[in-house]
Amino acid sequence: PSNPPRPAPARPLLPALLALIVAALAGCASTQVEWAGTAPPAPVCRAGEAPLPMRLQWRPRWRADQKEPERREAAVREGLQRFVAGAACLSVAAIERWDDDEVPVATPSTAPNAPARLWIEVTELGPVLKVGSPTVVEGGTEVRLRLVFHDPRRGPTVSRTEVHWRHGGPFVVRGVATLADDLADALVRSLLTAPSTR
Repeated sequence: PSNPPRPAPARPLLPALLALIVAALAGCASTQVEWAGTAPPAPVCRAGEAPLPMRLQWRPRWRADQKEPERREAAVREGLQRFVAGAACLSVAAIERWDDDEVPVATPSTAPNAPARLWIEVTELGPVLKVGSPTVVEGGTEVRLRLVFHDPRRGPTVSRTEVHWRHGGPFVVRGVATLADDLADALVRSLLTAPSTR
């Protein structure tokens, strides 16, 4: 008589179970944005309106122990380009960098065609990772910005605000590949999104 077929070896359940748990927890990643100071009017422009002429300037202001500042500055430049390219209601002729130590002061303009002014100071852009209680691993990325904004069409008001953008959660590990997109998203949520939908 022929031998009965052998049953297939049981697949270990632990690796598959762990993969499911990690996938479920990774799906809990969320984005949070906090503001301090005088927030700019949001949105600063709307789809369908005539594009808002804007002069945009930026500079880095890293902490003393910042790792790979050149790589982060490249991500800032790319993120700014993506923000401008995706904002059809803005008309930005150039993205300029300023390196002096003076804090920008917007002088209200009465010229009807004067462009809006936006200064962006980047103080943090990078991944974060925490290991330990209460979760084994919790990580993501964060963006910290200081924004100074003036639109002469809206009167003499100059807004100054600090933005803290974070994306992550339990078992989320992110590197530097998303930093340009993270910066662009932080600006979209700060400048182009209505407060109720931020």
